[in-house]
Amino acid sequence: MLEIENETQPTSGLCETVPTMTEAEVISQIRAHLEKQFPKACPSCGHHFASLRDYLLNTSHLGPAMSYDADLGNWQPAKPVGTATYANCRCGNTLALTSAGMPLEQLWSLMAWGREEAARRRQSPQELLGSLCRKVGQQVLARDPGKPA
Repeated sequence: MLEIENETQPTSGLCETVPTMTEAEVISQIRAHLEKQFPKACPSCGHHFASLRDYLLNTSHLGPAMSYDADLGNWQPAKPVGTATYANCRCGNTLALTSAGMPLEQLWSLMAWGREEAARRRQSPQELLGSLCRKVGQQVLARDPGKPA
């Protein structure tokens, strides 16, 4: 059984996740996962990115973020292909930030929210993911650069 806002709902299958998060909570979870990927270095030139902020300021974003599982219609993947966003380092090498390492139930919860929210907004999952990534970037870059990452 799954407790949701004082309601008990039967569950079936692997894990039915009812999307009860707000957009702010989703953005917070995505941001926290991305920030755990730092420090990071470019494997080609060795450039060191101390933080997500440093990465966003010193790379060139490439195209939209992609949820490969959503593209495959697999909203609760047992073995996720993952979600990725790409950017070029100053040396031209392509770097990625991904959902790798995210706990499976958290990924499922975010994907369930995304599926329902994209339908509610009449957007594709890719459009919704792009909007969320832009908002994460805006938050990160809006911080006082004098404060620690």
